[in-house]
Amino acid sequence: MVNLFASLGSAQAALRSLQDGIAVSQNNVTNASTPGYVKQRATVEALPFQPQSGLLGGVRSGPVQDFRSLSAERAVRSELSAFGNFAHQAEALSQIEGVLEISGEFGIPASLNQLFNSFAALSASPNNAVTRQGVLDAATLLAGSFNRAGQELARVRSQTEAELAETVATINTIAGRIRSFNESAMRNSSPDPGLEAGAFRDVEALSELANIEVHVETNGTLTVLLGGQTPLVIGDHLNEIKLDYFVPPAPMNPGASPSARILDAGGRDITATISQGRLQGLLHVHGEVLPSLDGDTQQEGSLNTLAKHLADRVNEILTSGLVSEGPPPVAGVPLFSYDSGNNANIARSLAVDAAASAATLAVISPGPPVIANGAALALADLGSSTDPQDTIQGMTLREFYASAARGIGERLNTAQGQQTRATLLVNQARDLRQGISGVSLNEEAIHLTQYQRGYEAAAQIVQIIDEMLLTILSLRR
Repeated sequence: MVNLFASLGSAQAALRSLQDGIAVSQNNVTNASTPGYVKQRATVEALPFQPQSGLLGGVRSGPVQDFRSLSAERAVRSELSAFGNFAHQAEALSQIEGVLEISGEFGIPASLNQLFNSFAALSASPNNAVTRQGVLDAATLLAGSFNRAGQELARVRSQTEAELAETVATINTIAGRIRSFNESAMRNSSPDPGLEAGAFRDVEALSELANIEVHVETNGTLTVLLGGQTPLVIGDHLNEIKLDYFVPPAPMNPGASPSARILDAGGRDITATISQGRLQGLLHVHGEVLPSLDGDTQQEGSLNTLAKHLADRVNEILTSGLVSEGPPPVAGVPLFSYDSGNNANIARSLAVDAAASAATLAVISPGPPVIANGAALALADLGSSTDPQDTIQGMTLREFYASAARGIGERLNTAQGQQTRATLLVNQARDLRQGISGVSLNEEAIHLTQYQRGYEAAAQIVQIIDEMLLTILSLRR
């Protein structure tokens, strides 16, 4: 009788273990499409079999096994960080490329051509009122083209700064959710697969924003290091980052836009540790791409360099020439003006000088020898002149602009290529993770069938023991 009751207890324990396995498998099926969820598997532990000590063996449910692969998770995060970086660079560079029209049909290139053509017409008809007015009109058009380009780049800069602020805020928000998960994990001894799935989903979203390292601690909490060095989340502690703008000591252009940087919770500059993710893409555009064109506190920017050199050279030719030989001789006046106090604002401030008019254009070169249209000829040749005083960094004015625009195009092509590559690698890494950690409905169907058959067998044992007990009891009567 005792052995029968013990066998009945063992069968009951087996039924509970099988029931737990069915519940885990059903949970897998329910969450098969839940982002961040990985398959779980029930385990069974053998009980000691020592009849002389009253231990009659059997089985019981063991801890639920988690199939999350940390290396597969790390691979997905790495590729997502690269994708976030290049995706934003490609997005911003495509906007900037649209500002720098290079076909010559409109924008700065077309306006440059129109100005040089008006100078050529002036050299052919220096005393013609229509050609003189044409120079003023072309100069106004060119100044407007520079103004619009500078304003568009300023708009991209402002948009980038807004996105920087949004990205930093999002990083802090996600980090706060991970901190909440850690608090829950520290309160509960057994892990919650649903909460864990949400936490790893947050970690994955965070990796697209910045390069991070994640460590799973023995108590189930997640430690998140931003840039691999800066603690963002440790246990139930959150260390928020901050976006800051600063002007370096002794700036070349005091009135220019300040530089962006990322500070940790202690106020230390951690910008150099941000190497991937959307945050790095934004910092790269704000700190390198835009300043190379529009300038900042430490550099002039190629658009400002071109506008300044063009304006200075045109003004130099005009002011060294003569409107009339006299007597007395009448000197020319500048055609262009700009904000000389801020080299990063030249393109946006370029304008036709208030003193310039069709009548004040100097076309005569005083020589010797005096050339009636010498100044106009020098102006007409300015766009393609290779004279050192007419060139910028050894390039003609047209070549210099084309080089700047081509550089943006090359950056865009590189970013788009890297974005495409990163997209493929993200998909590949996710497929690999799914193969290791994901739920397979076919596999779960097999396990459910096994559990069902085991449950039926254990139930038959219970039934047989029950019949045997009834038989024994009936014999005693």
